[in-house]
Amino acid sequence: MEGHTAARMAKDGMRAILSRFGWKAEDSAANAEKRENEWILTSLNLAKREWEAAENRFNEVTVPELLDAAAYQIMAEKSKYEYLVKRAKERNLHF
Repeated sequence: MEGHTAARMAKDGMRAILSRFGWKAEDSAANAEKRENEWILTSLNLAKREWEAAENRFNEVTVPELLDAAAYQIMAEKSKYEYLVKRAKERNLHF
């Protein structure tokens, strides 16, 4: 238990020091949420472009042995895009 107490005291001390410079714990949480929202939107745009690129590669495949790989790539990119759409909708982000 002593370790927990020492860690808590150190954390409280650090918060006190940071608060003197205008830092607030709430600001950190709000900034983290904002950064995650930005990451989701950026990743969503990238995932859409990657999905479209995978479809273009599939349309250009001329070797029958590579058709499966190209099809799986489309499915993977589509799954990633759909996951990010779901995350964006959960956060009420407009894209």
